Amino acid sequence: AAVQGEQSLNYAQLNRRANQLAHHLLGLGVAPGERVAILLERSLDLLVSQLAISKCAAVYVPLDINAPLDRQGFMVADSSSQWLLTLASIEVPEGARRLDLDRLDFTDTPDCNPALEQSAETAAYIMYTSGSTGTPKGVLVPHRAITRLVINNGYADFNQHDRVAFASNPAFDASTLDVWAPLLNGGAVVVVDQDTLL
Repeated sequence: AAVQGEQSLNYAQLNRRANQLAHHLLGLGVAPGERVAILLERSLDLLVSQLAISKCAAVYVPLDINAPLDRQGFMVADSSSQWLLTLASIEVPEGARRLDLDRLDFTDTPDCNPALEQSAETAAYIMYTSGSTGTPKGVLVPHRAITRLVINNGYADFNQHDRVAFASNPAFDASTLDVWAPLLNGGAVVVVDQDTLL
């Protein structure tokens, strides 16, 4: 399902990790429709986080890790994100409720699929644009828009044999295709880290 350098996750492993994180988030009180920000480099942790938040029927808010802290902080506040998923080594905006993925212990966390109803019309994520006034503007993107982009779209036929490079900034729209085209069609996401990209 996903590869990053020497690390890889098959679909069962990806699903199990996402389910465990989803159950942890639900235990923290994350409810359907709530926003959860993500401040991570392109990584397997990022994929797990996006999937876990979706499994909570919540809305993920990907932040640009290279953006200034005040801009990141604006997006966390503007989106009303309840939590910020990150790593212990990453500096986060002041006031953000951080959850360091590398400090979590899932030993006793269930790995079954959370039984939460979803709708194609509900928001999957919020993508921030630069905004015509210079102030970032959040755009709600529904699940339906993701499936229309990557399944039977009329311009690209994705399938289980495809390996798609995840090379775009997770906070930009192009990442939707990089991540969800392979995952929703049985293919593999190949995470390209920043050093390799340069």
